[in-house]
Amino acid sequence: MNEREKKVFYDIHCHALNLSHAGILAFLNRFLKDRAVSLPDLMGKGKFLQVICQLLGINFSVKLMKILLFVLSAVLSGIVLLAISKYEYFLSVKISDIILVVAFSAVLAALIFSLWMLRKISSGESDSLTEAIKKNINLLSVIENDTGSLFLSLETDILSADERYKELINKYCTESTCRYASFAKDLKEKWKENGDEIQIRTKNGEILKYTKVVITPLIIDFGYKDFNIHGIHYNKPPRKPVVEQVVDVFNGISDYRQRSPVKLLDIYPFLGINTQNYDLGIVRAVPKEVKDKFRSSLKSRKIPQRTKEHVRDTLEKKVTYIEKTGKLVLYGEAATMGNDLRTISSLVQIDGGLIEILHAMSDESVKNNLDEKNTIPRMLEKYFGEYTNEKYEVFAKKNREHYFSDEKDTKKREKIIPVKGIDDLRSYFFAGIKLYPPLGFDPWPDYEDKPLDTATEFDKVNYLYQFCSERGIPITVHCSADGFKTAHHGIEYTNPEKWKNVLSVYDNLKINFAHCGFDNNKPQKLWLDTILELMSEFKGVYADFSYIGNNKDFYKFLKERIIDKGYEDRMLFGSDFPINLFSIDSYGDYVKNFFHASLDVNQKQKLCSENPGKFLWI
Repeated sequence: MNEREKKVFYDIHCHALNLSHAGILAFLNRFLKDRAVSLPDLMGKGKFLQVICQLLGINFSVKLMKILLFVLSAVLSGIVLLAISKYEYFLSVKISDIILVVAFSAVLAALIFSLWMLRKISSGESDSLTEAIKKNINLLSVIENDTGSLFLSLETDILSADERYKELINKYCTESTCRYASFAKDLKEKWKENGDEIQIRTKNGEILKYTKVVITPLIIDFGYKDFNIHGIHYNKPPRKPVVEQVVDVFNGISDYRQRSPVKLLDIYPFLGINTQNYDLGIVRAVPKEVKDKFRSSLKSRKIPQRTKEHVRDTLEKKVTYIEKTGKLVLYGEAATMGNDLRTISSLVQIDGGLIEILHAMSDESVKNNLDEKNTIPRMLEKYFGEYTNEKYEVFAKKNREHYFSDEKDTKKREKIIPVKGIDDLRSYFFAGIKLYPPLGFDPWPDYEDKPLDTATEFDKVNYLYQFCSERGIPITVHCSADGFKTAHHGIEYTNPEKWKNVLSVYDNLKINFAHCGFDNNKPQKLWLDTILELMSEFKGVYADFSYIGNNKDFYKFLKERIIDKGYEDRMLFGSDFPINLFSIDSYGDYVKNFFHASLDVNQKQKLCSENPGKFLWI
């Protein structure tokens, strides 16, 4: 039995999700396993029956079911006609009797089978419908609770993968008299006794040791504008501000840190962004050479230092330039910028057209109360402005410095972020960005036929990619036909082909294609081939196998189709917890599936430790 070096275990894809986060209409689509029917279609004739059939495990389409009913009716009608005509035509009495007996037997057998199925369902015995209901209730029991409790449940499950903690945890989970306070005390003692670590045994008997588990809950921006259902009186797009989710998740992290006796988890969420839901700011088309010349002119000694610093401060904190689209963006109020520019232009020769453009943008920023608007640049500057692509230890240290109320108090308790305390969050709270095309995010929108001085979706996504590319910020993008779907073109947006254009411009972008392009636990060959093609061409492309690891047989496919083809350095462990409870009982079972898979120990370490570390930090 070989003992392995202590490492960090990563779950690169999970959620801190509860029903106060999810858009209920989006969740309804997912809950009903609506893979091909949009919300407007669901209201259409015959579509609701199709979804109900899917829930019951009936995979026939409505059209096919109608055809089968017509055929069955024709056959039964024929039998009746033959029986009626037995004495008048070619059939003997004996043959007619046989037909009647067969028909009666078939009807009786169908009746007995139906009664037997009803009895099984009512008694709660194992059947597909009962199992589906159990799994849905299991999922709802998690997401109906607070996020702090979700983190504690996840921690308990991964601890139970270590045999040394299993008995204590099983006792707590099964005995109603076992209270959490006494369990926490016993678990803390056990944790110290075992050297502040977990040990997980693989199928072949190797032991892997972990002192920390890093999870990156993906916050989804459930707000969407594409909501138009005919016949609905209050036909308004749901308003699910992502800021409320953010506050709730970080309060959940604080709650977990206070309640957990072992603090095994380090929790660094990914911020969900849908560019359609945010402004960009005030934009003007400006040639790059003019912009560069203006910045270089600010070095002139003729300009007073105070004015120079003021303008530089404004340019660095409120102005940006999108290289791909050639547009200057002002995303915060700049009330005094006009006066400063006039002072500068009187002292040094600067392009007069650019001065006028900046002056007009400055006035417009005040007129439009730009500081009151949640623009994409302001949001990214706030949460990632100080971000540098550093090692896990550095990120964790800076996160704790921000998160604790003060250094003297770090050993006692951590700062609780109040509900209205979103301003307390800044760089090193989020580890990356989450994009979700089925809710309307288009990775590479078409050019819009609008005036040059207008912010378009194309400008927005290019600003986002440029920002992430320059700072090494990792992005996880949903890449499965399953999921929360509301956008009419959701599947088109989700296709990884969309990212070929993105990566041709931003070739060092770090991006993780979640779910490997799998649909309902089955690979979409074209999508998977596209992802592997992008991996071959771009060093920053990864893919996680969240949710699809529910199926033990998946790991054979993973090894033969992906790892053995040379892509083992780009694959990431992910669970999709708690959404994966649609088809598995617990997070613990998901982890066991992975460690008992037919992969060698070095491959497992790469997938759950080394590769995620490179994707996030290095």
